[in-house]
Amino acid sequence: MIETKQLEREEKSARSGYERFKKQEDRNEKIGNGSSTVFGGSLLTARHEQIIHNIQTITAKNVGSKCVPIKEALSRCTPTDVAGKEHDLINYDVWAYLGFREVLDNLFNTNRFVGTKISGKFGGDKNLTVAKSLSELELAIGKVIRNEMFFALMQAVFPKWFRVADKHAKHSFEGALRSSPATWNTKMSISLNRFADKLEAEGDLATAEFVRNRKVWTNDECRVMGELVVAAVLAANADILTTHTYQLGKKKRTEIILTAAGVEMKEALAEEVKKYAHDLLPMLMTPIPLTNEQLGGWLNPALQEKESWSKGSIVLSDKHLEFINRQMQVEFEINPFTHQLMPQSRTGLQRCQKRGKQMHY
Repeated sequence: MIETKQLEREEKSARSGYERFKKQEDRNEKIGNGSSTVFGGSLLTARHEQIIHNIQTITAKNVGSKCVPIKEALSRCTPTDVAGKEHDLINYDVWAYLGFREVLDNLFNTNRFVGTKISGKFGGDKNLTVAKSLSELELAIGKVIRNEMFFALMQAVFPKWFRVADKHAKHSFEGALRSSPATWNTKMSISLNRFADKLEAEGDLATAEFVRNRKVWTNDECRVMGELVVAAVLAANADILTTHTYQLGKKKRTEIILTAAGVEMKEALAEEVKKYAHDLLPMLMTPIPLTNEQLGGWLNPALQEKESWSKGSIVLSDKHLEFINRQMQVEFEINPFTHQLMPQSRTGLQRCQKRGKQMHY
């Protein structure tokens, strides 16, 4: 009987955990943060090396009409600073990551209207990003890479300034939450303008102009290089990504979408997460003992599986196992004073609700 109730509790906990997981996944997709979903994150890691290889292959080609603008854009990736020193800003590793991240962020975005808002996690409203067409996405990727190259240049030329500005942009104050990439970019841009103003006030006009001239590529070059990176991404993910063209008013619009195999892979991954996405609650019965082969605790077999470690494994001694199992069998008890307060709080809340008052905790 107690085992049946325990299994029911575990099923309820599994449903609750999975619903919480799905809610977070749906929110990430809605706010244009698809690369942070379980599906997006797994692809970002698994397909990265192939995308780098594809970018290198495309740029190495010396035939075709697109090679001339690609060569011109690449030649501008070795700018000189005010001292005449050249800096090589070509980094296919970073370009592959940024390009694929932008593709994944846009992939699940269904927002088609400017100004759409969603309630923020910490109060206030958050503006939703508008889904981009293929051409808009290519330009956006080029601009993201251009922006990253400029900050890499600033870090190489002004390391002391960059270290201070980067620290402030990541955390506004000690103990603050880490800034999002968009917030980091905004804060760094403000710091750059102030840095340029400081240089001008000191009479160093040449360096100030160098700091203000942030565009390593023109917009046309951003589009060309963005197209190159998108082509590399699609080639590395041909099994799960494809382009889809449809009529939108008087114009045709092309977008990147999941193939049937991609949808199936996404659903299969969600089902796999379902086995482990539990909201853990105190057990109703004595937990299954921990061993070096299984984690013990709950009855659900999925929760008994031990994590695999690429750098080796840990084998617990009999004494350690005995200690842990003894601790696991200590019954959960609620503080008696808290227990007395709970019904009083519930009664007080019901009384306030009847009077039309709202209480916030």
